[in-house]
Amino acid sequence: MHAIEGSGARKVGTIPAAYISSAKLHAARNVLYITRLEKGAQNLYEFSLTTGKLTALTKNVLPGVAFSGFQLAGPKALISAREERHEDLWLIQPGASPRPGNSAGR
Repeated sequence: MHAIEGSGARKVGTIPAAYISSAKLHAARNVLYITRLEKGAQNLYEFSLTTGKLTALTKNVLPGVAFSGFQLAGPKALISAREERHEDLWLIQPGASPRPGNSAGR
């Protein structure tokens, strides 16, 4: 990550395993919000363009959870979409007797 000041650029720091397409600049606070992958789980981070400090804003440990669509909502507020993906296994038996209740997913 490089910051451009005046006529030159300086390296601010590195954000490993980041999803650059998720980056959102908060110019007034001089920070970048970004999602990155750590130990198989996505989390939201704040990266200071002044100090290069990377701070975790979420503590997700589930691999099926993702963060995206950041929008600034004030001087110290951020709105983000959190998506949780589940996978289910179903036993399908052709010719089995119908069961009562909702048939969604059968």
